[in-house]
Parts: sequence; C-alpha cells; structure tokens
Amino acid sequence: MNIDSARVHLSGLLAFPLVAFIWAQELTKLQWLLLWSAAIFIEHHIPAISLTLGRWPKGPLRLFLQADIASPEGEKFRLISLLLLITLTRVSMTGLHADVQPYLFNLVSFLTALVLASSLFGTQTIRLRYELYLTTLPNKKFPLLIESIFYVFMKTSVGIFLLFLTDFFGATQWSLWFVFYLGTIAGILWRPQWFLLFPCVIAVGAFLFSMAG
Repeated sequence: MNIDSARVHLSGLLAFPLVAFIWAQELTKLQWLLLWSAAIFIEHHIPAISLTLGRWPKGPLRLFLQADIASPEGEKFRLISLLLLITLTRVSMTGLHADVQPYLFNLVSFLTALVLASSLFGTQTIRLRYELYLTTLPNKKFPLLIESIFYVFMKTSVGIFLLFLTDFFGATQWSLWFVFYLGTIAGILWRPQWFLLFPCVIAVGAFLFSMAG
C-alpha cells in the first residue's frame, strides 16, 4: 500500500469535525457534511502549497519560520489540542448552571494559555540548535529573546482568534488568560523543567483573591 495515499489528513479528518461541532448551528448537517467531504477531497487531490520565504531578510524570525514550515507537526498538535479543549468546553456548558460556567471558563483560560504558550519550547530548541549561527548576526542576546517571544505571540494570535470566536471569555477570563500566558512564557524562559510552577502559582493566587473578595 502506498503510504502517501493511506496517510491520515489532519485537518480534513480531525480538525474539520471539531470545528463543525463547535459552530454546529451555523450550518445544517448536510452542509457540514458536504464541506467536510470537500475538505478531504481537496487534501487528497490538490497539490500541497509550497511555502517559500523569498526575499525575507535573514535573521532569527526567518530561521524560526523556516523551522516551523519544515516541521509543522508541533503547531498542528497545539491547534488540535486547542480545538479539542474548545469542543469539550462546549459540551460541558450544557450540563452546568450559569453561575458555575465562569469557573469552567477560568479553567479553560488556564489550559489554553498553557497549550499556546508551550510553542516557545520549539522556538527555544531552534535557538539552541543554531546558537552558533545566531551569534554571527548583529542581534544581541536580549533583542533576540524579544524576537523569539514576539514570534511565538504571532503564532498564538491564531489561537486567540479561535478563542475569540467561541465567545467563552469575558473581561475576567481574558485578563486571566494573558496573565497565565505570560506566566508560562516566563517559566519556560527561566526554568523550562519547572515552567508549570509560574502559571500554577498565579492560578492559586487568583483563586485566593476571588475567595477573599
């Protein structure tokens, strides 16, 4: 059997049903089924789009982008994880009282922030792998760090947009999300093996503050 013809297409077979479930009321079941069939057909019969950076200037951002284009599995996994969390949240909402739902959304803000901020691990790996090359660039160490964080945040913007479309979060949840996100980023930069400590401490602090209020 040809491996290429037998491979599971991630977006058509997995991501698309999750998207359809999240926004199920937007279209009829038949319309979703037709769109799903079209997505699978396109993946099997349309040549993959070849992404090239062209005249993109050499530097850390080009290096990070090249690495993600060459090995997109990590970002695909994060996207699927995010869609799965959104789907589970949508299912859980139906059985919860309206007064309890904000606590669920607080938990979701914590988990989604961890998922999206974990993209920094891949960027840090690229930085270490090409450390000698990066030292030849005019960028100093701190600006290079800022560029790494900026690149990760740009990738995160896709996930933020998906969360925005779900309309789960109010002002409180978005505030918590950004604090959890920044806490996770700080933890990965300071102590990668203990990165969970930062967002967990923030989560406990936020819980105690809400209880005191």
